[in-house]
Amino acid sequence: MTAAGRAARGRAAGAAGPPRPSAPEEEGAVLVLGFGPDRAQQCRAALTAAGLPVALLRDESEVLRRLRRGGAMVLAVDLLGAPRRAFALVAAAVAESPGTRILALRPEGGANFAATAMRVGAFDHVLRSAPPERLREAALNALAAARAGAGPRWEERPPEGLVGASPAMRAVFAALNRLGPALCPVSLRGEAGVGKRVAARALHAAALAPGPWREVDCA
Repeated sequence: MTAAGRAARGRAAGAAGPPRPSAPEEEGAVLVLGFGPDRAQQCRAALTAAGLPVALLRDESEVLRRLRRGGAMVLAVDLLGAPRRAFALVAAAVAESPGTRILALRPEGGANFAATAMRVGAFDHVLRSAPPERLREAALNALAAARAGAGPRWEERPPEGLVGASPAMRAVFAALNRLGPALCPVSLRGEAGVGKRVAARALHAAALAPGPWREVDCA
């Protein structure tokens, strides 16, 4: 290339300006995890038909990475046969991206599953065998709530045995609802009479533990 050609090319590049950054994630994106390959494709078709951008994700770590990037307003989760993993992911997703509304796919007769999913942060639940159009309806409702800033319903529900309406108690309810199904030990501390035993019972109920409640005096 001649010197004149190089100069012309340089002028053209300068006129175009510096390279633009990649486009941000589209607002309103719906993230989908699980479902099985055929079901996932059916759900994606139903959601894109409503004009929703959809991303099919492979595992929980990819979900959390995607939430950190922002832009996603709805997450649909169906971890077949792994309810505790699903509950742990919902709780982690709420902590990572409070503005994202989460839909949990529940099995037939899964009332306990639905209740626990709502306690840990799901916005709504959808029957797993429901047609893809039902998921589309739920996703549109969740998206509208996210854009309006409507809070997830689980935050308004005190755990079993607890009452209160103050901001401090609502924060306690939210923490207990998130921790109940988590796969980790929990230590409750406080002065005598503040309600540690009641809170511990609420955690036991939220975890849907198979065994009975037992108290051990370590004093």
